[in-house]
Amino acid sequence: MLILRGVNFGCVFVGAGTLNFFGQGWPWHKFAKLIPGFDFTGATFVSKTITLNPQKGNMPLKNNFQPVEFFPRCIKVNFLKAVAVNAVALSGPGAKALLETKKWQGLARPFFISFMAIEPTKEKRLQETKGFVDLLKKYLPGFKSKIGLEINVSCPNTKHDPKKLAEEAIDYLDAASALNIPLVIKVNALMSDETARSIEDSGLCDALTISNTIPWDEVPAKIRIKCFGSAESPLKKYGFGNGGFSGRPVLPMVLEKILGLRDFGITLPIIGGGGITRPEDVVAFSAAGADAISFATASMVRPWNVRPIIRVSHQFLGGDR
Repeated sequence: MLILRGVNFGCVFVGAGTLNFFGQGWPWHKFAKLIPGFDFTGATFVSKTITLNPQKGNMPLKNNFQPVEFFPRCIKVNFLKAVAVNAVALSGPGAKALLETKKWQGLARPFFISFMAIEPTKEKRLQETKGFVDLLKKYLPGFKSKIGLEINVSCPNTKHDPKKLAEEAIDYLDAASALNIPLVIKVNALMSDETARSIEDSGLCDALTISNTIPWDEVPAKIRIKCFGSAESPLKKYGFGNGGFSGRPVLPMVLEKILGLRDFGITLPIIGGGGITRPEDVVAFSAAGADAISFATASMVRPWNVRPIIRVSHQFLGGDR
C-alpha cells in the first residue's frame, strides 16, 4: 500500500493513458466491458499524460477528447505475444482546456495527473513546467479529492532522449514542490542507478514509477522480430523514436532494474510496471522490491486479467484504500 504525504493511493495504479484523461476510457472499452474481468475497481486512476499547451501528436482527437480513429493507426498490437508499440506522442488539448472541464475536480477518490514538459530545450521545459504548476495551483482548491502529480520524463515519442530528461527531473520536482502534493517521477527501465540516487537525495520526490514504454530501438532486435516480424518498427513512418514498446517482453527488463535499484540502496517507494499481463506477474514485482504496481498494456492484450491483477495486488501489496 502506498501512502504519500498522508494520502492513501492504494497498491495498484492504472497506468497513464489506459483510461484516457478523466477515467472515461476509450471507444473500444464499451465492448471490452462485456468481457468478464475487465473491471478497474480498486485501482488508482492516473490520467493520460498531458502537456501545458495543445499537442497534436499522432492521434487526432475529437472535441470530446476521444480519438478520431476507432483503432488509432499510431498503435500496433500483437495480441498473441501480448505486446504493443505506440507513437501517440502525447496528443492532447493542453492543460487549461482539460482543467476547465472540471471533470478532474469532480473525481471522488485520490488519483494522479500525469504531466510532461516537451519544449525543445531544458530551459524552456523548465519554464513550461513552472507554467503548468502555476496553472494547476489556481485550480487545486476546487478538487474534491486529494491528487498527486506524476512527472513523466520518459515518453519516447517527443523528440527527446528519456535518459537526458531523467537527469533534469530534480529541476521539475523543485518547480512542482510549490503545489504541496505528492510528486512521482515516471522513468523507463533504462534510467541509470546514479540518476535514481540523485532524485532520491534531492528529497523532493515521493516515489518512482518504473517503467514507461521502452524506445523501440532499445529493445533487442530478436524480440522486435519475434513480436512484429521485423527489427524495423511498424510505426517508422511517424518519425522520431519509432514508438514505445510495451507488454510482456519488457517485464524482465523492468524487474532487473528494480532489483538493481534496491541492491544499489535506493529506498524510495517504487511503483513497478511494464509487462504485467497476468496476476502472477504482480508476485514477481513484489519480490523484486516494488511497493505498488502499475499496469496498462494488459487492458488491451489481456482484458480478462484486469480484475485478477488488481485482486492479487491487494493480496500481496497491501489491502484496500
